[in-house]
Amino acid sequence: QARIFSNPPGDYGTGVTSLAMDSTRWEDNSVLADQFINSQSNLYSSQDWGVPIGDMKLLELQLDGVDAVMLSRSSNLHGLLSTDHPYEYLGGLSASVKKVSGKNPALYISNSRTENTEIISAKRFLSNELRTHYQNPQWINGMQKEGYAGTVSILRVVNNLFGWQAIDSNMVRADQWQEIHETYVMDQRDLNINEWFAEHNATAQVQLIERMMEAIRKDYWDASEETRKQLIARWQTLVNEFDGQAGAA
Repeated sequence: QARIFSNPPGDYGTGVTSLAMDSTRWEDNSVLADQFINSQSNLYSSQDWGVPIGDMKLLELQLDGVDAVMLSRSSNLHGLLSTDHPYEYLGGLSASVKKVSGKNPALYISNSRTENTEIISAKRFLSNELRTHYQNPQWINGMQKEGYAGTVSILRVVNNLFGWQAIDSNMVRADQWQEIHETYVMDQRDLNINEWFAEHNATAQVQLIERMMEAIRKDYWDASEETRKQLIARWQTLVNEFDGQAGAA
């Protein structure tokens, strides 16, 4: 008679996001599904409040046979990449269903941001978000005006893209990683990206590059040899600058 499964009382989050970002600790991404299931295996009903039911496998029984999962978006404030919660929960359910049934469910977004509400695939929603926001020079210019805070926002987007890649590989394409590289490392749009990162927060660009290199290492992204060399060259330049500043200090 219970329909709600969640964290233990007083707990928050699933632990999936920190585990996804600590990706050198694991090679099999099924650990993300395990983390989600373990964190959410507490039952809530009118009679029981936060009762742990992990040993009973009740959550897994509910997920077995799930064909689709939907997330609603009613505001332009957040999409699928601006925070880590979408991949934590929508992605966490996808990974958990795959763990139970052997295949990822279809993921959908109920997009009610305008009067013309539509249901579209989460993959398409993410692709549109990348193109209209994070590859958009106007959005990037807005981040550049914010200085340090802007660098952190861009790094967060790349980390969340990696989170989606790790938890449901169907969500991210290789060309989207390539576009991130072209925009935020090679400065294809002539926005003085490297100079801006160097001035406000070079560490953010180092971490951004390391996240892309980790995507390559895990075979999420089969980047070309040229792209790999470009990533390493920029990373090495930044590291050398750090070493030079440390020596001068």
